[in-house]
Amino acid sequence: MRSSAAPRGDAGGALSGAYPNPSLSITYVRGPITSIAAGGFGTPVATCPTGSTAIAGGYFANAGGLITSEVAGVNRNPWSAFIRNDSANAINVYADAICASSVEIH
Repeated sequence: MRSSAAPRGDAGGALSGAYPNPSLSITYVRGPITSIAAGGFGTPVATCPTGSTAIAGGYFANAGGLITSEVAGVNRNPWSAFIRNDSANAINVYADAICASSVEIH
C-alpha cells in the first residue's frame, strides 16, 4: 500500500524546494613539537579551532621504539597521543588532527 503523505524531515517539518545542500568545513591542525626523553612519557596534542571537533588524528615521531595510544579529548577536542619512548635517545613528536565544523544547511 502506498502512502500519499508528503515526506517529512527529521524534526517533523515538511520538506520543500530543492534538497538541502549540507556543507562541512574541514581543517587540518598540527600541534607543537613535544620532546620526550629516553624512557620517558609525553602527550603531544593538536587542538581544533573553536566550534570544531576532532574527527580523526594521528602523530609523527622522529624515531621508533614507541608504545602509544591516541584519543580525542572531551567533546572531541583536542586530539592527543600518549607516548612512551622506549628508545635510548630523546625523540620529538607532534600530533595532527582533522577537525570538522558544524554542518550548515545552505
